[in-house]
Amino acid sequence: MQAKMVITDLDGTLLNSTGNLSRRNWEALERLSENNIFIVIATGRSIFSVNKVIPGDCPIDYIVFSSGAGIYDWSRDKIIDSTHLSPELVKQSAMEFHCRNINYFIHAPIPENHIFDYYIFDDRNGTDAWDRIRNYQEFANRIDNISNYCFNNSCQVIGVSQSRSEIYESINKALPSLNVIRTTSPLDQKSLWIEVLPKNVSKASGCQKLCDQLGLNKSHTLGIGNDYNDLDLLNWVGNSFVVGNAPSDLKEKFNIIDENDKDGFSKLIDLKIGD
Repeated sequence: MQAKMVITDLDGTLLNSTGNLSRRNWEALERLSENNIFIVIATGRSIFSVNKVIPGDCPIDYIVFSSGAGIYDWSRDKIIDSTHLSPELVKQSAMEFHCRNINYFIHAPIPENHIFDYYIFDDRNGTDAWDRIRNYQEFANRIDNISNYCFNNSCQVIGVSQSRSEIYESINKALPSLNVIRTTSPLDQKSLWIEVLPKNVSKASGCQKLCDQLGLNKSHTLGIGNDYNDLDLLNWVGNSFVVGNAPSDLKEKFNIIDENDKDGFSKLIDLKIGD
């Protein structure tokens, strides 16, 4: 069916490996807008972080951010939906990371979810956690003693470790009432990030909310991603693709377009939408 909404992941998909939006991909976004096709970016980034890499005049319509915890109307500069974890669930999630000696981050509720508290054990899990702290040092607050920590509402809890799937499986099994998502670090492209969100929160659920609001059927959606945190979205959209730099097991399951560094997004729009 004719696509009425195109949904794209950001890092590793729409953006190239240096974190930039190429001219060809920008022109593809413009072409979608000219054809009155809704453009949605579905990303793990916060809105604060998105604004660091996407110019204000970029031709997009909505952002499903923080892996579905919030929805942002780009043209109106307004958050139109948000969810959070309760203090009890934040504590439960944090302690699962803590008991495994996994570095973790507790993010403030939306719209301040670029602010986070963090607990670091040491460097046994690599430098990725420290890189994240350095990138957002003015918004990062160290937890010195978890026993005295005051748990509040949180957008999400994120653990950072070495890329070992058994760690993700262990956390996922321990938190059956929550949505536990794994993704590859956008910083070093190898560390494992484990995001903990409310059970009904995901990129797919955020996009479903948008479809309901806009009166669209998901069969009219086209989606593209590059990593495991896009899995729920790729399974949900009417027509799904992954870029060539996606993990091999995702490329076995979904249609493949060219790599992000070779303007895979633009080529997908050429293929499915045309001029």
